Amino acid sequence: MAAKDSGWNPWELFRETPEELNKIEKRKAMRQVARAEWVKKKTNPYNSGTGYFFDPAVQRHMSARMARFHLYNPHTTSHIFKGLMLYVFPLGLLCYTMNKSLSSYYKSVDSGEVTADTDRTRFMW
Repeated sequence: MAAKDSGWNPWELFRETPEELNKIEKRKAMRQVARAEWVKKKTNPYNSGTGYFFDPAVQRHMSARMARFHLYNPHTTSHIFKGLMLYVFPLGLLCYTMNKSLSSYYKSVDSGEVTADTDRTRFMW
């Protein structure tokens, strides 16, 4: 029985179309122009050497980072999820493991597997 052809060819997976190649070349040219401008400003002998170069992309990035806290709108579901994951789930897991451990320990004490001399809670009080 022959397998169905899924149409997926791994040899064609990473081949770019001519449109994608043109976009790649344009981005490469834009990077070269931006780099040439930066080198021109950096190696300017009449520059005082202080300050920084203004880059609009960096400014947009920094502004977006500062505005994300101002524009954050808290939702009830996010608070419920955080409360469950930070408080309820860890405490429930801790209580469950402690209860399971103590019940198995007390069962072994009652059956006589553990003697009173080796009781691990002997010096607790």
